[in-house]
Amino acid sequence: MGYSMCHISGANSGCVGIGSILSTPTVAIVILNWRKPESTLECLEAIAHLNYPAGLVQVIVVDNASQDRSAEIIREAFPGVMLVENSENMGYAGGNNVGIRTALAAGSDYTWILNNDVLVQPDALSRLVQTAEVHPEAAFFGPLVKSRLDPEQIISAGGKLVTGWRAVLRGTGELDQGQYRRVEAVDFLSGCALLVRNPALDNIGLLDERYFLYHEDVEWCSRAQAQGFGVAFVPNAVVWHPDTRSRDEHSAQVTYYITRNSLLFVRKYLGGWTLLKAFTGYLRNLLSWTVKPRWREKKHQRNALFWALVDFVRGKYGKRATG
Repeated sequence: MGYSMCHISGANSGCVGIGSILSTPTVAIVILNWRKPESTLECLEAIAHLNYPAGLVQVIVVDNASQDRSAEIIREAFPGVMLVENSENMGYAGGNNVGIRTALAAGSDYTWILNNDVLVQPDALSRLVQTAEVHPEAAFFGPLVKSRLDPEQIISAGGKLVTGWRAVLRGTGELDQGQYRRVEAVDFLSGCALLVRNPALDNIGLLDERYFLYHEDVEWCSRAQAQGFGVAFVPNAVVWHPDTRSRDEHSAQVTYYITRNSLLFVRKYLGGWTLLKAFTGYLRNLLSWTVKPRWREKKHQRNALFWALVDFVRGKYGKRATG
């Protein structure tokens, strides 16, 4: 990542302010909903208070086959929002791709992908676009993500790949004391609030739908960098997201998708001995969770880990067949 990023430090910043951009870009905001219309309504209410020019923003909500009243509730509360209803649950990757294609067809300059449980600071979009406009070498831009439970606790300040493939979010659990002040290149960004430069997708492509859930944002950012584009963390843009770490640690679904998709990532970008080491590491975890009494409560995660390894070997991707 051999490009430089300017400091964001108030009046003396070397970056151009949004007011000085002669032609303000158009932005499509894509929100994926699945059975949580109340969260989506909160997100839409926060978006309504953005300081970005309203006429330059199109909001697209993609309902991922919720099979409840989600679409009806959202349409009634926000009739001006474009609502796309999928006939099946396509996961994070497939569902967001529907929204991105809609944004591209409309000719938007940028797409801002938001999880439906994210709340945005009013100037978050302006600050992201401001940075994007002065850094044409980068394709993806991400904000500082803080916890909705503790608004000053950091969830993500971008991410790094440890040993080439283990995705680790920077700053997780730290209190925001201004330690992340610079716009800088990172290995990946959280997919919960990701600004995309649309023309770059001609080279990068859309999200890989084989991933379905989890790790697809890491792969997308790695693919962008492989194509010569930068991935930029923008600290003065702020959003808030639920901290799901404790829940995810005990989730069989998370165990399955993270395991299978991490191995898919390693095979594509690293291969060889790294893939062998990653696979055998997961096998050791499976053995430990099977034979050690203290891990007996991990029965559901153990089964998920087993099927993740089996499905990876079989080349079965997308949505897990057993749900």
